[in-house]
Amino acid sequence: MDTPDICRKWCPISFSVPGPDEDGSPEEDGPGSCLYIMEKVATPEPDQGQFEAFVYTSAETSFSKSWYRHSLPPPPYVLHPSYQLARIYSQAVLGGGSHLCISALGHGTYCFDTASREWSHAGDWILPVYGMAEYVPELNLWFGLSEKDLLPCAFDLSSVLEGRKPTLTDIWRINYPPDWCSHGITNIISLGAGRFCIVKFFETMQEGTYCFGEPVVDEIFAVFTGVELLSSCAKGVKLNGNGKGTCSGNHNGKQGIRMVKHMSKVHVLTGYTTIEAIL
Repeated sequence: MDTPDICRKWCPISFSVPGPDEDGSPEEDGPGSCLYIMEKVATPEPDQGQFEAFVYTSAETSFSKSWYRHSLPPPPYVLHPSYQLARIYSQAVLGGGSHLCISALGHGTYCFDTASREWSHAGDWILPVYGMAEYVPELNLWFGLSEKDLLPCAFDLSSVLEGRKPTLTDIWRINYPPDWCSHGITNIISLGAGRFCIVKFFETMQEGTYCFGEPVVDEIFAVFTGVELLSSCAKGVKLNGNGKGTCSGNHNGKQGIRMVKHMSKVHVLTGYTTIEAIL
């Protein structure tokens, strides 16, 4: 069992692959749940623990199960002689956990086979999403933030393993008060069953107050908005501004998707406090 020394990650990304059971717990005689952790900006130095898997399984000398750590090979572009540091721009879990997918700026998209532990090059293109793309099994689609505008979007990533670039199928806009200035940070947290929490940061300015010609910040706050993805109510129907979400119609014969917006909550960041992570 491969259990290297713990290596600190400076800016990690993670992939969660549950076990065979519906609740995510592993079966007694089957493969267990896996947590994959990868450095967002990998370096070419070997043996730095930049890509690891934490697997819930039994050791060869024991029938009881526990978590074991495995060191995994980095993406191929990291080992190229001319490699210059590049960050992973987007990532997703494909095939029900059979593959992990990453897109790195300047290097394209790569897939990691979790069974063979080998990398393959999907294409020179980038996934149409920023950050993590969350799979929604009820709709057989992925949900995330669009790569350019950071807007909630849905897309089909099933073509990636065939080497074809996916495209957006739906994109939505959430309207906020015009005097709220975006802080440039947006996150999406999956709550399961097609439900998500969208977290966006804003700031407001003190009216008529300036410092060195720049407006003075009054408040910095985060807005938590609950949304839900559902199939469109009727094939080909398009709804807009009904207060309960939008229907996008059908795409290439497929049923459309609507995003239902639920309650929003505002959390004001006082003093120098910040939200470092959302779980």
